[in-house]
Amino acid sequence: MLKKRGRRRLWAVLGTMLLAAALGVCALAASDVPKAVLNARESVVRIMTEGAMGSGFALSENSVYVVTNHHVIEGAETIEVIVDDTRWTTARVYVDLPGKDICILKTDKPLRGMPGLPLRSDAVETGLAVYALGYPGAADDFSQEFATGVDSITVTDGIVSAVRQSRAEGLQTTWAIQTNAPISPGNSGGPLVDAGGRLVGINTFIMLKGQNVNGSIHVRELLTVLQQNDIPYRKAAPGFAGVLLVVLAMAAALGVCAALLLRLRRRGAASGKPMREKAVPLPVFLAGGGRMDRLRATRAVRELAQRLASMPEVSRALHPENILVRSGTLELKRAHGAGKRPGASVCAGYSAPECYNGSAGMAAAVYFLGAVLYALTEGRAPQDVIARAGGAELVFEEQTPLVPLLNRAMALNEAYRIAAPAQLAQELAQVEAQLAAAQPAQTVPAQELLQAQRAALQEAAPLGPFAPQGSGGTPGAGYAPSAVCTPQAPRRKKRGWKIALAVGLPLVLLGGGFLGYSLYAWNEIETAQAYEQYTQAYEWYERAPWLWELDEQRGQYTAAWVLVERGELSEAAQAFRELGDYADSGELAEKCNTYIRAQTVGSPFTKYKLYNNLGGFLDSSRQAQAQIPEIYDTALEHYGENRFSAAMEWLEIIPDYENYEDAFVYVEACKAHTVLSENYYKMTREVQNALEMLEWSDQYIDVEPICMDRYLIDYFLDGTWVAVDGDVFEYAMENNEFDFWYRYVPSGKYNFESDGMYYASSGTRFAAWDYISYNEIVITFESDGRSYHYYRQ
Repeated sequence: MLKKRGRRRLWAVLGTMLLAAALGVCALAASDVPKAVLNARESVVRIMTEGAMGSGFALSENSVYVVTNHHVIEGAETIEVIVDDTRWTTARVYVDLPGKDICILKTDKPLRGMPGLPLRSDAVETGLAVYALGYPGAADDFSQEFATGVDSITVTDGIVSAVRQSRAEGLQTTWAIQTNAPISPGNSGGPLVDAGGRLVGINTFIMLKGQNVNGSIHVRELLTVLQQNDIPYRKAAPGFAGVLLVVLAMAAALGVCAALLLRLRRRGAASGKPMREKAVPLPVFLAGGGRMDRLRATRAVRELAQRLASMPEVSRALHPENILVRSGTLELKRAHGAGKRPGASVCAGYSAPECYNGSAGMAAAVYFLGAVLYALTEGRAPQDVIARAGGAELVFEEQTPLVPLLNRAMALNEAYRIAAPAQLAQELAQVEAQLAAAQPAQTVPAQELLQAQRAALQEAAPLGPFAPQGSGGTPGAGYAPSAVCTPQAPRRKKRGWKIALAVGLPLVLLGGGFLGYSLYAWNEIETAQAYEQYTQAYEWYERAPWLWELDEQRGQYTAAWVLVERGELSEAAQAFRELGDYADSGELAEKCNTYIRAQTVGSPFTKYKLYNNLGGFLDSSRQAQAQIPEIYDTALEHYGENRFSAAMEWLEIIPDYENYEDAFVYVEACKAHTVLSENYYKMTREVQNALEMLEWSDQYIDVEPICMDRYLIDYFLDGTWVAVDGDVFEYAMENNEFDFWYRYVPSGKYNFESDGMYYASSGTRFAAWDYISYNEIVITFESDGRSYHYYRQ
């Protein structure tokens, strides 16, 4: 009855738990936005500057660090971080990376009560549900009030459309997340989180040319910045429910196992069965009044002597503290006899005379064993050698075969002592046989034994067919012969299942712990590899080396990446080559070699091309950008030397970089030069466009080298030029002559060369001219030395 009630209670508890789980799942399904996302709003702040506003978020609990975008605080002199209507503080820029559009602010006082967003540790994959949090400026217009506080933070949802490297306007090569979650001005710098409220990215930009094409800086970029600057942050626990289940199972198994073992221990104690004793050192055993009978002590010392006989360094065990007593047996304190005390130490009563001189050989071991046997049988340590040398003798309570043996084993003169532990073990075996033969056999009379058997049988069960047939139930003439058969002992309850549980549950517990740790370590390895933190992944391989054996190529791939991170690129290239076609090993081996070559070449143009072709490998993007100033200067030298093709080739790689916007103008001017050179003495629409491009470029750069080219000067001068005082000249490109109307020079035809103006008829130079701009020149007449400015009509 009690068992049925217990089962009913168990089923009731299980049913309640399943019902609660079902209700929890239904509650989660009924919520459109996960509660973790709503809770993540508590870590979001609003950022205000003189000319802009945006969003940001805290990194840890009560933190002084806030993450936002660079463009939110660019050029700001004052930065305010607003939590709500009652909490705000000023901040300064702590880390600023314009090329990544990441900025980390440090507030003047901690953001009390803010939990901080945990950074997602799992890989970010396409299709992941994400949520953009922040303070879009349009929301202020919607409510006609300045939005602050958790309830004013907007939440928009979407998915990860793609994870890719981006070079959006103003950015270096940066890992970014493309999402269709709506992002508006004011959301910049706010968090993009997953359904667990863990940071996935930093809301950064929107693409106006596309529909629902928005971008966030990948959390891996932020993680690198935080680690490089030792900024604390919250790392989310891996989203791996199996680990939690394994841990709970381990805890339950541990509790059941402990309860079962405790119950078995109590039953064993109640039944009178001896429990396994705790091993104690020999001096402690003697101090507690411990003592062994002679037969058991002789057997224990004989076994110990056999062990000492096979030890290479017997002297390390010759100390009573190294001898442990447990249930009538002797043990050495450490495995392989590695005692904790050196052989040079002595102990009164146990050490032979020669030990006091620093010598401890096999004979000293025999003395020690004899002293141990004496202590066990007499219940006290023997007299030390100094007392015995003064006339004291070994005192025995009883004369037994052990007395002569102990006198020989503990002889003060080494010459009269038993030579070695092996010989002592043989003689102890003989004494042990004598002691065993001397002990009286304990027998029970046959009649008493039969009566005890019958009584046990009657208590166990009725006699049944063996019951007495005579009157009164006493054995007599009617007593069945079968009743004289040997009675069987009462059947004991089988406890095999308990033993199985006692042994199996610890094994299950260990297996569960091993599995849980393995799963956790594997998840950490995958996360670190997803974020290209291969050193961290390799450290986990070292903690769980058996995982290396599961996928050896993956482990070798990680080890090769560790070499890359250490800068050992030659070794890394070799390691990747040995991996063959595994993953992108071949490509990485080539990248390592390319990086090494880029470090050795001298030309900045070649360096740039090599680094740029590496596609963000290591710091190749930064190294490529570092070549831009020298490339720019060299390109302008080519431009000034009229090497326009070379200048254009060098300048074409620069327009994407900040602070070199005029490179684009130089490139277009060089392209115009190419068009004019290929269409000499032609006035096509293409030529007209090229001339218009030169005129436009003249606003930003010096186009004189192109205009003054000996083959293109005709294009430049073609047309009508007028001075302020009304003087005019016309240049006709077709015949390289011009008509001049000037008060001091008769009208006629003249030649216009790059170094001056000449009479067409005589070839005599009569004026010099200088280039001022595309639409202005200065003419200096040699007749009177006067200079006049002429402007293109």
